Amino acid sequence: MNIIYGVSGEGLGHVFEALEIIPYIQRHGHKVKVFTYGERASALLAPYDVTRIEGISLEFNTNGLSFSATVRKNLKCVPFFFKNWRKLKKEIADFKPDAFITAFDPFSTYAAHAFRKPLISMDNQARVV
Repeated sequence: MNIIYGVSGEGLGHVFEALEIIPYIQRHGHKVKVFTYGERASALLAPYDVTRIEGISLEFNTNGLSFSATVRKNLKCVPFFFKNWRKLKKEIADFKPDAFITAFDPFSTYAAHAFRKPLISMDNQARVV
């Protein structure tokens, strides 16, 4: 099975999780391609097949989270995806993914829907009611 694993580069929690999960997946005979953003995430995940993308981040000031600064900074990601979507789409198509995993990365979620493939979410946004 070919799996695309999108890893959030904001903080390192999802990166450390991916560093444990990717080798496990590979030991079971699956190929993994990683999409991530951020210097530290890209460096730590470098031993794997990594494509660097742009991603969302949170901006803080002395009062805590700055909504306006966060929105402004993240809007800068939009041109990257407009400019690179064809290249990214070809890279994904050439890999022939069977499924996607997202570790709080919005790009892999969008790509899974665009390619009509199953998506596994590895984040803390779900809760059992």
